Amino acid sequence: DPGEARDLAAQRPELVAMLVDEVETWSATIGLPALDAPLASGTDPAPTLDPAARERLRELGYIE
Repeated sequence: DPGEARDLAAQRPELVAMLVDEVETWSATIGLPALDAPLASGTDPAPTLDPAARERLRELGYIE
């Protein structure tokens, strides 16, 4: 579905599960909350990144 006009997830649940696992693994590796974690309230402390993750994000231009 190149135009992303239809949600194809129901047709490929095994692929969806594999991709969710992949995202969760990477998120945990760099210290991000889980996909189903509640959103921050504004009073919650900002998540901390380990030095390697912070450096990689800096190299990619996402942070200074």
